Amino acid sequence: MYSAYPQAKVCKYGHLTQQGVVQHLYNGEHLHNVYIKKWKLLLPTWNRSDVLLMTTQMSRTYHSAMAFLYTFLPTFVAADWFIHAVNSLVFCHGGKDCECSSKVMYFRKEASRYAHRTESGEGVARVLKEIAHTFEMTRSQLGSLTHVLDLFNTHLCHKIDLPCGKKTCLKMTQFETLIKHFIENNRMRAEEGIFASYAALEMNPMLSDIVSSMERFAAGEDGVPKFVLYSGHDVTVSPLLYALGIPETKWCPYATRVVFELWRASAGGARYVRVLYNGVNVTKQLKFCAGSTEDVMCPLESFASFIKKGVFQQFGADSYQDACMKMP
Repeated sequence: MYSAYPQAKVCKYGHLTQQGVVQHLYNGEHLHNVYIKKWKLLLPTWNRSDVLLMTTQMSRTYHSAMAFLYTFLPTFVAADWFIHAVNSLVFCHGGKDCECSSKVMYFRKEASRYAHRTESGEGVARVLKEIAHTFEMTRSQLGSLTHVLDLFNTHLCHKIDLPCGKKTCLKMTQFETLIKHFIENNRMRAEEGIFASYAALEMNPMLSDIVSSMERFAAGEDGVPKFVLYSGHDVTVSPLLYALGIPETKWCPYATRVVFELWRASAGGARYVRVLYNGVNVTKQLKFCAGSTEDVMCPLESFASFIKKGVFQQFGADSYQDACMKMP
């Protein structure tokens, strides 16, 4: 596991920067005011069994979690913490549930179409070649469109000059061409539905874990955490949103958060789910809540039914294992 705080004097590619830390501190403080101060989700006397904390096996997600928890928790002592590092970008905990043949086929099919649209896009191929030439690289060495946009966004979001090669520097006009294509490419991805099929299978293990925790908590089981944290990546958030039926076609903002809330109508009453994306209530837009929301909340049983069985109908299957055998 990593140290509680970043130790390097200079941030390397993919590391959490000071600005990133501040974003997560603000996120933690905001959610602390809502869930700790207002709703008393965790009391000052809380203990480890009240929370479940997970990150991927990358220092950035670990340090993001630490920054968030510093302002979110009622009390925080870094040395007391053990955060589970999961060897999966989508928090699949291993075993057969992570093996899905059709998921791989959907992903390869979508990746091929996405790459073709990028390389044949008006002006995009030319700009990518220009950028590769700036750094004296071949087009294949430069990497994917998202890697190049990562390079731009890292500099732009930190308000530092765009990087230069030996003779020329990157230009804002290049970024504008690439980001415009990126958004249009994602719009087409959302319409075609191939990525949505991949996402439905890719995110089912994680969503199944969320449903299970909610159902166990609603049933009054002992030892069920009141708060679960998944500290992931844009490649975690994007398929998650697609799986829920709310695809994001723009660039996923840094420090994005998706919150799943469990509510009870009254003592002993029905349980409901509310989902917020960067603070906006998107519950009415969810696939499993169409026409079944009440006070902008969705019955837990609708969420559970969709994740356990309903989502597989699009594949002509009635289980995750069966859907994974249905080749596209």
